Amino acid sequence: MFRKKSRPNVRRNSFSRELPISPTSQPADYEAMPLQPSPFIIPYNFTPLRSGDLRPPLSHNSNSAMGVLSEAPPGYDVARLPVNTIRYNFSNIGPSCMLLLPSSESPDTRPVYHISVSMNCFAPCSSITTVTRGGTADGDLVGDFEMGDGVNTSVKKPTVSFRGKEYPMETLVSRSKMKWTWFHPIEEMAFGKSFFTWDCTYWRDNFPVFYCKLNGSPFTPLAAFTPQTDPPRQGRPRTTQTLEVTPEGHRYFDEIILSLLIVEAERTTRRVES
Repeated sequence: MFRKKSRPNVRRNSFSRELPISPTSQPADYEAMPLQPSPFIIPYNFTPLRSGDLRPPLSHNSNSAMGVLSEAPPGYDVARLPVNTIRYNFSNIGPSCMLLLPSSESPDTRPVYHISVSMNCFAPCSSITTVTRGGTADGDLVGDFEMGDGVNTSVKKPTVSFRGKEYPMETLVSRSKMKWTWFHPIEEMAFGKSFFTWDCTYWRDNFPVFYCKLNGSPFTPLAAFTPQTDPPRQGRPRTTQTLEVTPEGHRYFDEIILSLLIVEAERTTRRVES
């Protein structure tokens, strides 16, 4: 007579084991940030903070056997901010494109942004400026803007495309004399960002310098831009365009570079017209 074999008791995993979180180094409170370049400290693998990067931490999948972690979201990166002001240079790489590069003394000199200009074939007097990440036009799109020669002469009104959405330029950028204010889109305000202003009325060491500051009291410096001056006079060397960005400014890096290009396009066009 055969005896029915009993199945051994199988212990099932009915609970979730919490994995330890590896500590991450966070910078101390920001130091006072005079706009002086510090070319010796730059974040490695630095990625400017984007709204798309604000994702919830990896969660444990309680339904998986033996507590296996769920698959990480694709393209997940942690944005690390520098602790010192960093100087960047604009470098032309062709007749209609340039790169934003950290200064040559920096340990990481890889391009941060690629900037190109093209013509709108349906409105030849209108040009499109496009900003992407990295050193090529194939990088992640930051945004673009379209404006005509003299801003109002274009058949198509000036527009700004930022993070996949298009806006009339007048809703994001407002000008008062030599000051330009950037107003974040409504959806960006949910991330606690404040408006900032480019003030183009300052001089430093006999050269013009444009300061970018958060609106409010007191003003928080975000960046300083030194435009290219006129051809050398009386032995004075010709300067190149440089951009100094503070640690707080790196939180607004995308907005800073896009708004700066708009400011310079309007400022230089108005100067030529006058």
